[in-house]
Amino acid sequence: MSLDQGSFYHGRCVDDPGQGPIVRIVPDEIHIQDSQFYDTLYTKAGRVDKYAWMANRFNSDQSVFATPSADLHIIRRGALNPLFSRQRILDLETVVREKVDILVDRIRSYRESGKPFPLSGGFMALSGDVIMQYCFSLNYDHLHSEDFKTTLHEPFMAVSISGHLSLQFPIVPKILFSLPESWLAKTEPLFALMFQLQKDLNKQIVDLKEGKNEAVGKSSIPTVFQELLDNPNLPPDQKETRRLQDEAQLVIAAGVSTTGWALSVGAFHIINNPDVYRRLRQELDEAIPDPTQPLKWADLERLPYLTGCIREAVRLSYPVSTRNPRLLSKPLVYNEWVIPPRTPVSMTIVDVNNDEDIFPEHEKFKPERWINPPKTKDGSSLERYFICFQKGTRSCLGIK
Repeated sequence: MSLDQGSFYHGRCVDDPGQGPIVRIVPDEIHIQDSQFYDTLYTKAGRVDKYAWMANRFNSDQSVFATPSADLHIIRRGALNPLFSRQRILDLETVVREKVDILVDRIRSYRESGKPFPLSGGFMALSGDVIMQYCFSLNYDHLHSEDFKTTLHEPFMAVSISGHLSLQFPIVPKILFSLPESWLAKTEPLFALMFQLQKDLNKQIVDLKEGKNEAVGKSSIPTVFQELLDNPNLPPDQKETRRLQDEAQLVIAAGVSTTGWALSVGAFHIINNPDVYRRLRQELDEAIPDPTQPLKWADLERLPYLTGCIREAVRLSYPVSTRNPRLLSKPLVYNEWVIPPRTPVSMTIVDVNNDEDIFPEHEKFKPERWINPPKTKDGSSLERYFICFQKGTRSCLGIK
């Protein structure tokens, strides 16, 4: 059966008076709630474009995330891929270890003083200091801020808040951002943080272009944006300051908020569940007889229960909770329906992560569900449904 706009009412299928697995949620977009279909929609085969209306709502329209065209996305993503390969992340291990050591020292100081430790703030400071070091060899040193009240999480939350407005009323943000910064800051203080962040990112790009960032030259680890500027395969128009500023906003946001929140969720559940804590501690004690020796990720990733804890932390932190529309160049078949090419079709990660047929007791933190080898009720691999980083050509760089 061919599907067109007349086939579906908002929120329900014509043939089914109740809500079904496929509905037209807005006049020109279809949403499917069927975990088995995720691989089909978010495919690596063929041309896959993003829905332009949904893509640019975070004031970074030239970033790889907001790029609707598959052709342009290939160029932008191709330049970033090597910088987030497994080997490059392993090369960053020394930086991560240094930042973690600072966080551990801060935790000890809170314990000694008897003060409650601001868990989420600490992890946001950690992720922010790491990603800024890798992107620009810049140290905001948020890990030493008082009670972790200063992190990059706050300005990115401001971007998210404005994103809801930008999506429905694109003209409003354009008007707001044409106003003097002092006026806008009084209207909404969070916007002042966003303005400051964008100014900082712009300055970092300009300094790199003009050779003023001395820390980059002294760094033993190549930085993301110096590498992009030096990339001979990246066209000159893709190295323009505003373009790279948008890319920086996207890369840093992805490295700060999602990582920091996943760490916060995982730590909460581990601390709050004595059985999980004991089992994880036992595995770590056996694997690390001398805790004074530097930890290596290549060793840690072999620990099954730790891996299960990480998977559950990522799953329950819902890195992306909104729908993710895609436009395919060919007709898309769902059950008896044939969806015409270029129809925006979306699915939601939350629906898959909360699917009881795949994750029984989905609201519970159960690291053991990922062990020996993980299977669903029908015997298929649970790994297939670890889709928090999305899948297909538009999957998250951070999946490495």
